[in-house]
Amino acid sequence: MSSVKKEEFKSDELSLKEAILKGQFWAKYVLSKWFFIGIIAGIGAVRGLYGEYYKKPSYKAKITFVVENAGADAGGGQMGGLASQFGLDMGGGGGETFSGATLQELMTSRAMIQKALLSPVEINGKKQSFADFYIENKELRKHWVGTSMSNLHFPSGEDPQTFTLDQNRIMNVIYSQLSKKDLSVNMKKAGISYLEVASENELFAKYFSEQLLRVVGDFYISTKTKKAYENFLILKTQLDSMKRVLNVGVSSVAASVDANPNPNRALSAIGATTQRKQIDVQANQAFYVQMIQNLESAKISLRKETPLLQVVDKPVLPLEVTGVDRKYAFIQGGFIGAILAIVFFVIRKMLKDILK
Repeated sequence: MSSVKKEEFKSDELSLKEAILKGQFWAKYVLSKWFFIGIIAGIGAVRGLYGEYYKKPSYKAKITFVVENAGADAGGGQMGGLASQFGLDMGGGGGETFSGATLQELMTSRAMIQKALLSPVEINGKKQSFADFYIENKELRKHWVGTSMSNLHFPSGEDPQTFTLDQNRIMNVIYSQLSKKDLSVNMKKAGISYLEVASENELFAKYFSEQLLRVVGDFYISTKTKKAYENFLILKTQLDSMKRVLNVGVSSVAASVDANPNPNRALSAIGATTQRKQIDVQANQAFYVQMIQNLESAKISLRKETPLLQVVDKPVLPLEVTGVDRKYAFIQGGFIGAILAIVFFVIRKMLKDILK
């Protein structure tokens, strides 16, 4: 039994000794190639520095904002009772349609980004769409010379339904680049959220981030208040119609009185027509007052339903610059070059030993 343990101990000792010897062997072998490894590491360092030197800086425009909706109790109480008399629903316009996650998806959606790209912007006295501004920054037209896209433009306000195949293709490229690489959104249920746009052009990053938030905010507000606004318009139309009816009734009573200024009290039938018209006017007047109250309640409901998208901080020039670190690129390139060189020499040595 003791002999077995001694053999196991000797086996473990030999395995550890072999591992140490092999480690020493490979360390000496790698050190023997220090000159070539140094050359390859130097080439990697220069390559990393070269790539960083010609790399354009990236500017980041960050907007922080909060989203507040006070429409939790909109449509309740007295307003709901009054509006129900006219068959109207004064409930919440958007309900739970929008949450932090859905708003984040909305900000990175094709529809919102495309609408922002087709919005006008004026840079140095030149008016153009954000899409054309983006194409100009990326110098994409240099690659389109002699092709069908050489004169491709995106006029501001253009309907996407009228896009050509080339326009759709380029818009897909721009959207993919912005949504996957240049755009970052962090929506929170409570607290401050942010929208960040990165670009090689400082002005594009600043103005596009502001425009995208504006487009999303307008869509968000119009969607949340759609039902309340439609009910408001219906009540306003009914109020205008009732006002015309009331005016006609008042004029009719006045005309009836003028036709018989001194009625004979013995002939009651003569004044009956005037009295009926006066009763109709009084009833319409009461109805008109109630409709005014309903319209004012609809205004309150609309204000409650209107969410607040409040900007906390806007991007201020000059923007934060990222992506240019020549020292880091030099060290990283040298390290990668050295690792690749070591791997190459080790693999070559192993293959030579196997083939012997």
